[in-house]
Amino acid sequence: IITPEEAAELTYYGSEVIHPFTMEQVIRAAIPIRIKNVQNPDGAGTVIFPDLLSRPASAVGSGEPSPSMSTPEILLENGYMLDLSRRHPTAVTIKDDITVINIHSNRKSVSHGFFARIFSILDKYGITVDLISTSEVHVSMALSDSVVERNLQPAIQELSLLGAVDILRNMAILSLVGKQMRNMVGIAGTMFQTLAKSGVNIEMISQGASEINISCVINNSKTSTALRAIHDNLLSGAKNNLLQDPEVLKELKHRGLTSSLHTTMSEISLTSLKR
Repeated sequence: IITPEEAAELTYYGSEVIHPFTMEQVIRAAIPIRIKNVQNPDGAGTVIFPDLLSRPASAVGSGEPSPSMSTPEILLENGYMLDLSRRHPTAVTIKDDITVINIHSNRKSVSHGFFARIFSILDKYGITVDLISTSEVHVSMALSDSVVERNLQPAIQELSLLGAVDILRNMAILSLVGKQMRNMVGIAGTMFQTLAKSGVNIEMISQGASEINISCVINNSKTSTALRAIHDNLLSGAKNNLLQDPEVLKELKHRGLTSSLHTTMSEISLTSLKR
């Protein structure tokens, strides 16, 4: 399973299996969504499971997990702690055909209206920004592939009045997605180190506002290399099922939460704690 927040990030940054508005409405109605692989229709697929903490599994339709399985069990089996934190990222995704615009201010001291003028110009030409990274005198923006070229050129001309403008084409946004990513100590360093070892240069980095993902801009030609490297080093070796993890069980007992789990789960925890 994955959470609605993780699914929303994956949908926006490349894995466009479900339209974001459709997913928003279904999740709001507390209806789980099961996404299946057309090349493996018998597989379990991925379930976008709403309200994991507040809704018991028995409230889910017959096509979903058995009513006998409690919500804590579902969480632990899929790598989530009971507060929805994770030890490992959930997925990696790519959004390609990105254009990056770098604007370096021509003023030594940037006025408070510098950013306002940039975004007013972009709004004037209907240009959407996917990622942004700023310093005192420099702004880098990753623009979606939906940007129309005839709108981009006049926008660049107006932006040139604010400072030097550089354009990088044929770029891609790589996003590592996971619930409460900011609490995974060292995950950003591991991600960038993995890309560096694979010879993937990073043009731009963005995190900050979202705790769900860490994103960076790379060259389009390196997307396959980057995806394989991140998957092999950060995802494939991840220990997802926490039901029999002694450290997790000790933490649950310390917090007095083992009684909320299924009887079988309680027996496993007691056996593990005696060792």
